[in-house]
Amino acid sequence: MAVTLTRSWSVEFEKENLEKLFSQHAPHVPLTREHPSRPPITEAEKDHFYQYWAATGGHDLSIVQAASKAILLIPDPDLHLILSRQIGDDGAHAIAFRERVIALTGRDPIDDIRKEAAIASCAPTNSANAPTEKPQASKLTVLKMGHQKGMALLNILKAQGSLEKRLQPQGISVTWNEFSSTAPLLEGMGVGAIVFGRGGGTGSVFAQAADKPFVRVAASTSSTRSSAILVKENSPLKTLADLKGKKVAFAKGASSQYMIVRALEKVGLKYTDIQPVYLTPAEALPAFERGDFDAWVIWDPYTAEAERKLRTRLLADNTTVFGEKAAVESPGFYYAAPDFVRDHPDIVKIILQELEKAGSWAKSNYKDSAKLLSKLYKVDLATMEIVEERGGDRKVLPVTDEVLSGLQNMADSFYELKVIPKKIDVKDKNYNWVPDQKW
Repeated sequence: MAVTLTRSWSVEFEKENLEKLFSQHAPHVPLTREHPSRPPITEAEKDHFYQYWAATGGHDLSIVQAASKAILLIPDPDLHLILSRQIGDDGAHAIAFRERVIALTGRDPIDDIRKEAAIASCAPTNSANAPTEKPQASKLTVLKMGHQKGMALLNILKAQGSLEKRLQPQGISVTWNEFSSTAPLLEGMGVGAIVFGRGGGTGSVFAQAADKPFVRVAASTSSTRSSAILVKENSPLKTLADLKGKKVAFAKGASSQYMIVRALEKVGLKYTDIQPVYLTPAEALPAFERGDFDAWVIWDPYTAEAERKLRTRLLADNTTVFGEKAAVESPGFYYAAPDFVRDHPDIVKIILQELEKAGSWAKSNYKDSAKLLSKLYKVDLATMEIVEERGGDRKVLPVTDEVLSGLQNMADSFYELKVIPKKIDVKDKNYNWVPDQKW
């Protein structure tokens, strides 16, 4: 069958298609660079950089290997010519990624590129439930954990080293990568940079709508006062209705985005009635101080930090917005990579057990917890004591229908607003882990 091309390739054509791709599958990713590029500086940044590009290089190497096998197995010279171009293209990418990592981190990622290529060639599914013929699980030697500022229990676990102590007898070491919010954390999980982390439920709605691989393995409780909509003390805004036409800052794909949607609904406003300003928490704090926007939707410890350091006023919090169902309507989850859950459910249970212990300790010793997290977050002790005192029960719970019902409300709202590209079922068993018994 003859095919007629209706449009020739151009830079504009490629840009248009990439923008469509990002809009559909990664709506939380900005289309233009928000800050000047710079090399990784801290050890955490270098490690995250290393993990990301090693995984990306492994992906390209797996394409080279698959194309090479096809040339050997299929005697078709036309196909060989097409695949040879693919081999050259992806091979050059993998080499460039390796050289970039060596130049900027001083580490050669070739062994990890090889491992990632082997993983990619297995074509894992998103299901956390063991298939009838389960592949042989590889021995786990390194547990790659993800954390973010404000997710206290994982940070306590990291600071106390209790997970490392628990896993040491099994010959398993633990690495930690820090993320700014849930959306990039789940992106990192999708490329193999981490296998476990915690974040708000909103990020998982975006990730599921984009067919990213992850599993909700447990739910978490937190304070209903920890998330807030803040304005400056001298702001003319007095009620949620006053937000109409104003610039409101929040992290795209985070729980704060759903909170503002529901807050606006309460006073008869639509999401289109405000001017969204997408900023990470770290970017938003100094911008809020400068007055770059009118209101900020944020979570602890940033909420408490802004309240203490700046002259702010509370416009609304989780309870104001969601009422008695605040804990259910704005849930947090612990996430894991599907193949990690399938192959190492015993390790998943150990992590959750250690998190429960950290939660009990933090609730009973909030001043000690505040002292520990103050050093870790580089936030003053008085601020962290406020955060920890209102930290709530900090329980680690199974993923239940009740919690997922609240998340489904969120997903439906985002679909109706065209914030996500398709309707999703958050109760899809491929995205939720139901162990035989509680850990």
